[in-house]
Formats: sequence, C-alpha cells, structure tokens
Amino acid sequence: MKERIKSVVLVVLVITNLILGSQVLSTKKLWSGDGYNFFVNMSNIPISIYRSIKQRISGKTPTETRLESPELIIINTGYQTSRHTLRSADDDFAPLLEIANAFLTDAFSRPQDFVSVPSDYFRTALTAKSVYLRYPTDYDSSLFAYLLGAGAGDFSQSFSQLRNIVISADGYVYIEDSLSGTVYRIRTTESTDELNSVINLHITNDDTYAPVINYAFDLGFDKAFETQKTVLSPMIPIYSEGFERETVTAKQILVSQNGNIAETAISAILPHFSMNPNGLRRYTEVDGTIVFVENNSLLKISNDGYIEYQAKDEGIQLSKGTAVSVHESVAAIASFVDKINRAAGSDSTMQLTSKLTASELSGNTITITLDYLANGSLVRLSDANSHSVTVTVTNGRITSYRHLMRSFETNAEMVSVDDYIYALDNAIARFENQINEIEISGLEIVYEYDGSQSELIPEWHVSVKEIVINE
Repeated sequence: MKERIKSVVLVVLVITNLILGSQVLSTKKLWSGDGYNFFVNMSNIPISIYRSIKQRISGKTPTETRLESPELIIINTGYQTSRHTLRSADDDFAPLLEIANAFLTDAFSRPQDFVSVPSDYFRTALTAKSVYLRYPTDYDSSLFAYLLGAGAGDFSQSFSQLRNIVISADGYVYIEDSLSGTVYRIRTTESTDELNSVINLHITNDDTYAPVINYAFDLGFDKAFETQKTVLSPMIPIYSEGFERETVTAKQILVSQNGNIAETAISAILPHFSMNPNGLRRYTEVDGTIVFVENNSLLKISNDGYIEYQAKDEGIQLSKGTAVSVHESVAAIASFVDKINRAAGSDSTMQLTSKLTASELSGNTITITLDYLANGSLVRLSDANSHSVTVTVTNGRITSYRHLMRSFETNAEMVSVDDYIYALDNAIARFENQINEIEISGLEIVYEYDGSQSELIPEWHVSVKEIVINE
C-alpha cells in the first residue's frame, strides 16, 4: 500500500512540475504587477489533485448526472409474473441502459423513418418481451436526440415530445408522444442478441420473493367504471404487495452542526463561479449568511447549506463559442452541477425534474431544476415548490443559480414499504369531498426531505395530473 501511495504522489509531483514549466514557457510569468498571480489562480488544483488521489486509492469514480437517463427501467419478459424493475442504484441498470441507448441512438438518427401506429401497439409491446424506459420528465424530441448524441434531427413529421419509450425484443422502438398520445414506431438496425440475453436471464432467474408487477392498464385501473372517481395513468407499475427498501442518511457538507463553514470546500466552489477565493470582498449578514462579492456578481452561502449565485452582468458561460445553442446550454448544465457537487465533497448524483419541451426552451432565458437521487430514488423536498438545484440560463450563460449542498448515503437498514393502495387512498381522501374525477399520473417511491432530518425513509408519492372540482 505504501509503495502505491508513493507512486501516486510521484506522479502528482511530475504533473505539477509540468504544469508550472509549461506556464513559464507559454506566458513567461508566474506573477506580475498587473494583478495576475499564477499560484492564486491555480489554488483549486491541489484540492482536485487530492480528490483524484483519493478516488484512485478507493477505487471510486466520480458520479455523473445524465439528463437523458430514465428514472426507471422495467424488463418485460412476456410473463406478468416475472417482470423486473431497475433503478440507477442497481448494478444491472447502467449496462442495460448502454444496450438500450444503442437502439435509441440508431432510431433518433433517422427521425423521418418513424411512422405512426395504433396506440395499442405500445401496450402490446409492454406485454411481450421488451424493455420499458420511463423518463423523469417530458423532453422536446430534438433536444432528447441531441442529449443522446444522435444530433438534433428534424422531428416535425413525427412526435414532438416524449417521456415513455419501449424497445421490443425484435428491435423496434416505440415512442409515445406525451403531447398528443400518438404512438410512433421505427425498426432499428441494431443486433438484438444482447437485449434478448438480458430479457431471457430474468425469465429463468426471477426473484421468487419479489412482488409481481402489473401495469395499471393490465388491471383496468386506467378506465373509470360505475361511480369510481379515480383512474391511473396506463403505464404506472402496480406492485402486488409491499416490499422493503433501504433507508438513506442525509449529510450537511458546507456547514457543521456548530455553525462552522467548510472553508476548503468553499474555496473549491468559488472558481466555478469565476470568483477568486483570495481576492473577494466578503461579509456576513445578520442571519449568518456569508456573502462573497466580486465585480457585479454575488454568491451567498446560508446556514442551511444553500449556495445562491446572482450575476449582475452577463453571468457564467456554459459552453465555448460565441453562438451557443439552447441544446448545448442544457447539456452543459449537468456537468456544471456535478462540478459544484464534487467541489463541495458530495458524490451524489442528480435527476432532471423540470420539463424540457419546446415551450420551455423557446425563449432566450430557460430555467431548469434538478433534485438528488438516493438509492436510485428521487429525494423530494418537503416544500413542493422547491428543488435541490435551480439554474437560470440566459443566452448560454448562468445568470442565477441556487443549490442545496448535501450528500446522501444508502444505509444497510431495511424498512417496510406499505402496499401502494394506502398511499392512493390517502391521496384520494384529500379531494373526495370536492372532486368529480381525478387522474393519478405518478406513483413512485421517494425519500421525502425537509432539509434538516438525517435519516430518510422510503415512502410512496402520488402525483395528480388533473383535478376537476365539483361546482
């Protein structure tokens, strides 16, 4: 172990020497009278090097937020009793997503080859051998293609936005237009061997103790009958019984319990907002919020661990180039958020939680929200109007940024999650005296977080799509 550490330290010293040497050769200065100081501007390098060493020794790789990643994958084996659910925390999730994305990249590279088919084709594919991908929000189809790396094709002759995708065992990709409900299909050219191997594996190796998964349409829950006031969105997965999930620990990483600020983490964060840690005006407000001021920008760090940035000028450029497209700006946001998390010492990943449809992307200014994932499930803030990250981008530059700095770790402790029906009953009971009809658009396991508790318990969250109030 000692020899390994020595080798790593030696490599770091060599790299540092090369950086210093190249700086001298290229600029012929390390400091000057005009305010430039190489050592100040490189002040965050030791921290990043230290973290690289730590990751190398521990074997961990930095987490990566992918805006085009689904929140849920269901492997459909052709048998209702052996369907299998995967979330990002599961070991099989990433390999299967890589296989699925190969089909999607091929399909989205040829947008004009999609053809509309009867809507029941989508459900038929779900009951046969296939993989269902449910995404966390509605995407503009052209943006989704760009995020996949398939280019921003012209989808004007097919679906405008999406959230639900099915890839069948015979290589067809089915897209449900989340705006019109129309289903589109394309035959891909990818080999189906790996896909079928994964599906077949779960036919023979299904978990005997896992609950049976039905879609709402399997059980007729998507149709109203007699005096029933509630229907469920057709693709909501319904579990036959309760199950167990791990608890999660939330950690405050910028402010300690006694109110001390993590100065090292803050020094690592500031350069990402184009702020020099050693040349800032700094003061503390009455409530303990620390404020950094540089030129026309403000960055605040509150006692509850929020960082808030506000630009008074052009803001922080997300991508290189003078004419940055909205697609480039959106794609760059995930990388920027990950950098802030890593600088603060959090290795938690995040999930997109705001819509990215054509209407949201149409202006010069866009606002995007993200929330943490823990144990593969969303960490939902108790204040329904708040999100862990809110980013406002104007003409390719961040002009406003708010980020709740936390780290989440999955515990070994397991707790029981009640049958979904109790959560449904509680949601319906809140409206039963005033509604005429209600559609449940989402039923999922989340970790509710009020910003202060340390242990988070998995629980059902019910999303309501539309409520019609009795007159």
